[in-house]
Amino acid sequence: MFCIQCSAASDASQANAPTAHMRASDISQVVATAPSPGTPVGSTTSQTDALIETVRAATLGEYEVMTELGRGGMAAVFLAHEIALDRKVAIKVVLPALEQLSPGIAERFLREARTAAAMSHPHVVPVYAVKQTSNLVYFVMKYVRGRTLESLIEDVGPIPAPIIRTILRQVGSALDYAHRNGVIHRDIKPANIMLTKSGAKLLDFGLAKNTQ
Repeated sequence: MFCIQCSAASDASQANAPTAHMRASDISQVVATAPSPGTPVGSTTSQTDALIETVRAATLGEYEVMTELGRGGMAAVFLAHEIALDRKVAIKVVLPALEQLSPGIAERFLREARTAAAMSHPHVVPVYAVKQTSNLVYFVMKYVRGRTLESLIEDVGPIPAPIIRTILRQVGSALDYAHRNGVIHRDIKPANIMLTKSGAKLLDFGLAKNTQ
């Protein structure tokens, strides 16, 4: 037996005990605890502060930007509160410095947002809005609390087969849906699979190709 929530193994004698340990295949009922937001890897506090202030200025009146959740080579993601609908959202922002160095980045980023926004599937994170200002390109998506499959593997090593089967079934369902709608993801990896209490979610359509 194995518990995604606390990354611990349990012996067979605990199988019927009323503990926090879930059956390995029961990923849909497991809340995958995400690490507390901090300064993202690859960025300094000054870079984080400067970007978050830019995002706050661009979204003023619509969203209250709270903290940075993570950052990659192309974009950063912020946790925010959508004022009108009183809900938490995630705002993904293309890094301004990267956009200045490579003008095509903004169009690729917008293509990712539009591709994801056109899909409606329980294992794809919904996109609510795509926006562009004079100095910022961003899109707003549903905030899902969880952790990536990559981070889980880093913490606990090899994942038990029943959990992997469940993840593959759910991600495979999302990919089948995408393919039937002419979208090829082209970047399937553990870092782009988020584990949440409602199951696995497919992330990041930045390299996706639309065949229709």
